[in-house]
Amino acid sequence: MQSFKLYLFVFSIFYISIIQINPHLAYALEEVHEEHEKGVINLDKEARSMIQLKTEKVSKRNLDEYLKIYGKVSKDTEDYSYVTYDGEGGVDTIQIKLGSEVNKGDHLLTVRKDDGTIKKIYSEAHGAVLSIFVKPGDRVDPLTSLLSLINVDTLRATIDIYETDLRLVKVGHKVILTTAAYPNKKFDGKVVYISPQVDERTQAIKVRIDVANPEHLLRLGMFVSGKLFHSSDKKVLAVPLDAIQQMNGESIVFVAKEGNNLKLREVVLGPTVDDYVEIIKGLDEGEIVVTRGSFYLKSELDKETFAGDDDD
Repeated sequence: MQSFKLYLFVFSIFYISIIQINPHLAYALEEVHEEHEKGVINLDKEARSMIQLKTEKVSKRNLDEYLKIYGKVSKDTEDYSYVTYDGEGGVDTIQIKLGSEVNKGDHLLTVRKDDGTIKKIYSEAHGAVLSIFVKPGDRVDPLTSLLSLINVDTLRATIDIYETDLRLVKVGHKVILTTAAYPNKKFDGKVVYISPQVDERTQAIKVRIDVANPEHLLRLGMFVSGKLFHSSDKKVLAVPLDAIQQMNGESIVFVAKEGNNLKLREVVLGPTVDDYVEIIKGLDEGEIVVTRGSFYLKSELDKETFAGDDDD
């Protein structure tokens, strides 16, 4: 009951502000409650403009289907480099720490040459320090690896695909990953390698994915999950996700009818891919549905329903 009163309070403030801003829109909305056909809202052009209402035609689309995937950011990668010194001497100081991020030209360490002079070693690439192989006092020569850098702008994740899904996975397929550390952040990737063998223990096939990491949020060894998209030749009726609202446990849309009428319609939904959702039942190709503004229309009908309940 308290949540219902809070809803009415918030909506009343919003509705009063509408009246103050534009009496014409308020009048148009009042007609909702006078409409004899349930689930119909009548809004003219000026009212639609005020709520920035937009529509889109229901059409058939080739929605890429996807597999749910789980995996881990690999600790090994092919995109790394070794830092060496082209002379001989002893390590004097080390300026960086394991895991620290460096840019091209950053001072990494210092070598004291046999003649007593100092040679500074600089990074030739941007990356993160993956390994440090020496310590102060160690003797080095051109064959000595001083440290290694990994390119953190692009990391590699490894996932398992089972035999039943192998036919759906191809090199180059799009992947979107998420991680528990940043649940609202999406990381774009693509399949770069599919193992030629099946793991005897798990009966799974290893698949490698290159993942864009421009903000350097992903870390080596992180667990990831996401979607691996694969092409589908089947075209289905689909509408933008923002056309769909929920009312009384049902999925609904608002269909533009003749004149200024917008009619509520229940629909049955299929899979969602990116910003579109398949319509299994409830709409025909070519019909016009409300996209932006659909939530506002639903709120108007909710208001009418609540008012009717109070009368009882």
